[in-house]
Amino acid sequence: SEAASGKLSDRYLSVSEAVEASVEADASPSFSETAVAASAAQVTPLMPNRGRRAFAIADRMAAANTLENLYQIAVAELRKRFQVNRAAIFQFQSETQGTVVAESLSAGYAPMLGEQLQAIAFGAGHREDYLERSSVAIADALEEVITPYQMQLWNQFQVKANLSLPVYLGNQLWGLLSLQQCDAPRTWSEDDIGFLYLVATELQVTLQPLVFQSERRLLASLSDKMRQASVSDVESTLNAVARETRKTLNVDRVAIFQFRLDHRLQLVCESKSGAVPALTDAVLAEGYRPTQQSDGSQRSLVVHDIDQASDLSDVHLENLTDFDVKACAVIGIYCGSQFWGVMGAYHHQSSRHWRANDLELLTQVSNLAGSVVHQSELAAEMLKAEHTQEAMPDIIERISSTG
Repeated sequence: SEAASGKLSDRYLSVSEAVEASVEADASPSFSETAVAASAAQVTPLMPNRGRRAFAIADRMAAANTLENLYQIAVAELRKRFQVNRAAIFQFQSETQGTVVAESLSAGYAPMLGEQLQAIAFGAGHREDYLERSSVAIADALEEVITPYQMQLWNQFQVKANLSLPVYLGNQLWGLLSLQQCDAPRTWSEDDIGFLYLVATELQVTLQPLVFQSERRLLASLSDKMRQASVSDVESTLNAVARETRKTLNVDRVAIFQFRLDHRLQLVCESKSGAVPALTDAVLAEGYRPTQQSDGSQRSLVVHDIDQASDLSDVHLENLTDFDVKACAVIGIYCGSQFWGVMGAYHHQSSRHWRANDLELLTQVSNLAGSVVHQSELAAEMLKAEHTQEAMPDIIERISSTG
């Protein structure tokens, strides 16, 4: 989007001017128009070979058909072109923390793929820092370290130099594209920053439709599973719902609970990341009763940061703190018109800012889960009715014989 590109380009003239002299007829028409329309200031033109390479990488990224494919193309190509030890993509989950969702790494260095890390591992400590700066370039980690904890992280992952740029999804800061040198300090040139800016811009342009596509695929896949599910398949179907939703939302846990007769919540199934303890046989105090709004939509329990949530009831707070929840989004599951249970996405490692798209996806998935439970209950009732009807002659005969 123009807003996102504008944020990235505080220090750069339009990309077309930056590479015009070097790529001219070689410029690929498939390179995003957003990338060549980015705004404003002064830029050192890229060297001819770098300009062509940037467009070549953008072409490969534009052809990606999944998020994983897009990520891997970006980091693999960047590590090769820059001859760095690590190229990584970091996705924010809160103001200060996130997950490394892609990494290309030279042999012999500690991997960070899949790690939940503080953003300070990539140069600056908060999302706001990247809103104010178009890049964070650190030539020598020993000389430019901000805090002892940052030094600890850089020692853990052997970082000697770092260059990071923000990546936007729509007009929101989504994550970082980062290059790290692990064998020696490195001075990052304007040419380096300009090249990485081109790739970051194409990454964010290609990212948005693939995120949307990933969410649509999840809903389509779950719909198919639910249509094919039999009465005996309900548990496995709900397990699939939890598993696929957790992967798509990139959360620590997704759990489905059903209300018992005493109005407490009984765990039905869950999907969790490896380090998170299981909720085996968990029973929660009731405390969560979303109501239908006038337009028919249901309210949700959304907590971005439990330490900042002042409006939680005592029961909500007890439920969340007992299981060390830092952030959650919980949606009601309705079986027909009956409030059957809830589906929750949970973060245990850190707070998380839930996007409107996250809540919309969770709502649609909970509706699908409610549908499969409802269909299962209807099928069970029909089966019971059939058995009753088949047994009716024997029942009448017994009644007659007793008379």
